[in-house]
Amino acid sequence: EGRHQTFSISTDAVWDGNWTVVWYSIPEQLRLNRGRLSRWLSFRGFGSLQDGTWIAAGDRERDVVSLSRELGLGDHVITFIAKLSKAQTPRSLVDQVWNLNALRLAYDMLAREFAPYARKGFQSKISVRDSFIVRTRAIEMFRDTISQDPRLPDSVLGMRWKRAEVIKSFNVLQRNLAPAAKRYFRERAM
Repeated sequence: EGRHQTFSISTDAVWDGNWTVVWYSIPEQLRLNRGRLSRWLSFRGFGSLQDGTWIAAGDRERDVVSLSRELGLGDHVITFIAKLSKAQTPRSLVDQVWNLNALRLAYDMLAREFAPYARKGFQSKISVRDSFIVRTRAIEMFRDTISQDPRLPDSVLGMRWKRAEVIKSFNVLQRNLAPAAKRYFRERAM
């Protein structure tokens, strides 16, 4: 699931205007699974609207229902697919739930840090060890950044930022450095 989450993010988010709202009231004896559910929601791009209430762009009902059942929380989790009233804008809701300024800075930092490694021909100039280090570091930093992303189109957010550039660079970097990084890992781990 983590692999799919990290390597399948799109540069051009598509949104149908729907929101998935997850509300839960989970008994104390199930707090471990409550924590698992919260971490999963956060990792999948949900934002916490308030305690026990999470929101994400698009229809994510199937995933939420599946996970809540898997965790034995099906009776304690309610999922809604909703539209925002016309009195509020998507951006005003996003600003209440996600820290877009911090996210913009994170994407800027990723662009500065990893764009050079995605340049054509760079993989021939880097050792297998450094390929492994750069690729592993990029995956971890990218995963952390995209988990904070509301995954709404730039036009809805009214933002010009480096998200698309970073996603493209990340995909190229992964493709270019993967063979050497995997070779280094196999040499050391086997």
